[in-house]
Amino acid sequence: MAEKNITYNPETQYVHWYVLKYTGSEWHVDGVICNRKEATVHITGKDGEKVYNGQDRSYLEYDISIESDGGLTENDITIATGTTGAVGKNVDGGTNEDKTYPMGLTEDLFINHNPAYHVTFEVVKDGSLKITPRPITLQANNAISEYTGSTITYATAAKPGASYYTITNKADDDIEDGLAAGHTIADIALTGEGTKVSEKEEDYPIKITEGSVIINDENGGEVTSNYAITLKDGLLKITPNITLITVTPGSGSKVYDGTPLTKNGGTAD
Repeated sequence: MAEKNITYNPETQYVHWYVLKYTGSEWHVDGVICNRKEATVHITGKDGEKVYNGQDRSYLEYDISIESDGGLTENDITIATGTTGAVGKNVDGGTNEDKTYPMGLTEDLFINHNPAYHVTFEVVKDGSLKITPRPITLQANNAISEYTGSTITYATAAKPGASYYTITNKADDDIEDGLAAGHTIADIALTGEGTKVSEKEEDYPIKITEGSVIINDENGGEVTSNYAITLKDGLLKITPNITLITVTPGSGSKVYDGTPLTKNGGTAD
């Protein structure tokens, strides 16, 4: 461009090309200034879900729709580096009315990389993240004991040192169930007892008491509300006592009189 003192507004114009020249006595610039085309970009945040894992979880997903002459594409639009989107940790811990975590999308986060367009951004809807409860299944362990004549409980029937329950699902990166890393069962209550020999397997169920399970995180804080707990019964079986008993009958004598000799009593060892 040979003409001097040309005004240039970077908001509405862009330099299509330019060449810097030196004539021997001065420098000047030749080039082309073009007017930017107007375009509107609509941003619609998505709503996502992630399973509780005891750590902060982030979510950043959105749709882009463009109003232009077709020259502006989604590849021209990015979001500011370092934008995390929605960040949440606990179930129902978000600040949205439905307890989800807001993504926090705003127009000034988005960047247009196509100089031929002056873009107006519009956030149609903010996105959100919902933290869902982590599923865990607790199975009461079966127990077996011989008949004693007294009440037998799930605890007295269990082997010394054995756990009274089992977590039947384990934490997995794909399935995301079981206890989260560092979490423990801090408290649990079970019931189950019997006296007589079991006639049917289901005679004496061992049950985990509803609402008795308490789960703590690695710092000792309770996080039970972040779990969806399924409880399954075990069975207490009482078997006949097979202790060997030796019975020694009593002895006696009398002078024969034609009638049977009888004797009551004896010993059992």
